[in-house]
Amino acid sequence: MYWWGKLKKAALIFFGLYVGAYVTLSLCGGYVLTQTGEWRYSWGLSVSDVMQWQPKFVFCQRFKQIDGSRGLRADFMGYIFVPMVLLDQKYVHKPVRILESESGK
Repeated sequence: MYWWGKLKKAALIFFGLYVGAYVTLSLCGGYVLTQTGEWRYSWGLSVSDVMQWQPKFVFCQRFKQIDGSRGLRADFMGYIFVPMVLLDQKYVHKPVRILESESGK
């Protein structure tokens, strides 16, 4: 069981580096104007309707597709930090809505 202790230690180090890297990127981040997909022009293009926090070098957000389904939009770094970005946007750096959706959310 010697390997189990090493594995746990390695996992804790990795997790610490992952969180530390995200915190550093988040501290250097800022709010950007983007689209949620809730508002659309008549021809389908989404309207910029929210100021949303994005860490430096990272883009990740939940998005409503034209067919009504919900998904995720992200760049490479956004996919690496998906859980951290979504938690950050939900609890720490909340989006600032410019337009309210039809559902009021």
